Amino acid sequence: MEDAWFRVIGTSHIAKEAKTLIAKEVDVFAPDAVAIELDNGRLQALLEEQKPNYSPRLIGQLGIRGYLFALLGSWAQRRLGDKVNVLPGADMLAAFREAQAHKLPVLLVDRPILVTLQKLNRALGWRELRQFVKDGWSGLRGKETVTIDLQKIPEAALVDRLLREFRRHYPRPYRVLVNERNVHMARALRRYHAQFPDRKVLVVVGAGHVEGLVKLLESP
Repeated sequence: MEDAWFRVIGTSHIAKEAKTLIAKEVDVFAPDAVAIELDNGRLQALLEEQKPNYSPRLIGQLGIRGYLFALLGSWAQRRLGDKVNVLPGADMLAAFREAQAHKLPVLLVDRPILVTLQKLNRALGWRELRQFVKDGWSGLRGKETVTIDLQKIPEAALVDRLLREFRRHYPRPYRVLVNERNVHMARALRRYHAQFPDRKVLVVVGAGHVEGLVKLLESP
């Protein structure tokens, strides 16, 4: 999806085809900068191939529910990544390296992960957390009602369906994890565009952020 100054592409953090897609879009769109769905801390961890380290000492900073959500989410993502032999976040790392190869500036437009987890701690109730664990465990054991090829980027219709389900079952976490981050990223991109109006930006985000982010960037 694109406008005159930006193109937003959606990836999967563990899809092998993401790297090929990103390289193709850089060649076709010929951007002046590449924006990625990361903050500085997560980028450094990917560059150093560090596994997320959610020490119990972080509970005081994140809150118990935010901490547990991060712990469970990190474990689930690693398990899915192991199934396809891909490090979670490989798509964003590929976008970063593609930008470097073309000597393009990289914009880290996502909100710091610690801020998101702190907000999630306040938004996530114990009942929602228990249900999230139950749903996640069912999915990892192959009991989900939707069949997904982990090696490929999901189709837009499937992403939309999954987002609607997530929003219906977890409205407050959805706001923190999707809506608020879309707003944060859109603001960062608008600031860059205001400073460099003649530059085109290729924006690489998870597939679940594409529609909402494009709407925000296209709005007055």
